[in-house]
Amino acid sequence: FTDSVTVRYTGWYLLKDGTKYTFDTTEGDYNGVARSFSVGGTVDGFSTMLQHMTVGQQVEFCIPQRLGYGATAQSSIPAYTTLWFRVKLLKIIPSNKGEWDK
Repeated sequence: FTDSVTVRYTGWYLLKDGTKYTFDTTEGDYNGVARSFSVGGTVDGFSTMLQHMTVGQQVEFCIPQRLGYGATAQSSIPAYTTLWFRVKLLKIIPSNKGEWDK
């Protein structure tokens, strides 16, 4: 939970008419550039999934609103929104250097 990760991902939700709305991605406009961030700095559902992944693994998962942003709307995400992600874990960056050297 205290480590950082490098990932490629796409996050989306479904509009009332069923249309897929992509709210964030490392693809397209970002030219496929991976992003690094602290696992604990994400919403509960995202950080939980990252902790169950292995390097090189790609998963698609759903985050119910209570494990996402809940009643709090974000810039492009309405309150009470179920989120979907496709994530590929590229690297784990331990917060404690040497932790994985054993």
